[in-house]
Formats: sequence, C-alpha cells, structure tokens
Amino acid sequence: MTKKNIHINIDDSRLAALLKEQLLHLPDVQLDLTVPPDLEINQTIFAKELELPIHLGEWSDRVRYLLSGRDKFIEDDQAYDFGEFWLYADKNMLVHKESDSQIRLTDKERLLLRTLYDAKGQRESRQNLLECVWGYMEGTETHTLETHVYRLRQKLEPFGAQDLIQADGQGNYYLVGSIALASPCAGA
Repeated sequence: MTKKNIHINIDDSRLAALLKEQLLHLPDVQLDLTVPPDLEINQTIFAKELELPIHLGEWSDRVRYLLSGRDKFIEDDQAYDFGEFWLYADKNMLVHKESDSQIRLTDKERLLLRTLYDAKGQRESRQNLLECVWGYMEGTETHTLETHVYRLRQKLEPFGAQDLIQADGQGNYYLVGSIALASPCAGA
C-alpha cells in the first residue's frame, strides 16, 4: 500500500505540534506541515482552513475517514440484489421487488449495507464497521452503528424484512440469506 501525503500549512507552531502528534499514529500516512508551492492537489489531501477551536480528536477522525479509501463507494448505476430488494446505491434507495415500494436510505445506511454486502457472507466486527463506514478510531465510544441498524430495521419492518441485518451477540454483524453471496446486477 502506498503512503498518502497530508500537507497542511499551519502558522502556529504549538498547534502544528499538537496536530502532528495526533496524526502520527495513522498508518500509511506521511505528514508534512508545510505546503510546497508545486504541490499537485489531486495527489494529496489538503486542508486549506481549520475552524477554531480545533478538536484534535475529531479532526484526526476526519482525516482518517478521508484516508480510509471509502471513495470505493462512489456508486455507479448498478443494482445490487438484496433478496426481496434491489439496492440502487447511486440513488440511496432500496426497492422492494414485489411491490416496487421505495425505501429512501441515508448515506450511512447505504454504506453500511454495501460494507456488509461486500463482506460476502462473512461477519463484520462492530469496530470494523465503525471504522469503514464512519471513519471512527478504535476505542471510540458510540452507539452510532446500533442506531443505524435500528433505523434500517424500522424501514424494513413493513416488508417483514427487519431481520436483513443480524447481530451475533458477540459484536459482529452480517446479512442473512442468499443475498450475502449475490453479485451486483447491472440494469436490473
């Protein structure tokens, strides 16, 4: 894996030292606190402005999110087979196959479903989902995942599909049924 560069121009040396300390633990990151004049912006993550006050942990989480590679979830117009539903990820929508009813999804609900779908039937740990979908660092105390799973189940309940996402009681989540091994279907 290639290192990703973060170039940041910070005039305050104390703030630069604190930020550098927070970001040094990120894997595969090379941190440079000065911005070279010939920098090609399309090859790096560039922070132009920082709003004060800066919460370094939150900012570190944001940088980690940007570096996580979740740009792989930029969706094309494929439909993904979720058993009784089609997931139109580019539209953030689940469509019930039998009734053609549409379920509007948030970006995070879509990312959660895609992450579980891409696991191909394997169980995904709570920590991995928090990291992959939300960009949270290990050890972050949050109920975000459980809240999103609960809301998704509420949306699926009218179709009797509230059990689409399962938890195994040991902090792992997975999709049920044959959808876990289905492949994307173009033009469904």
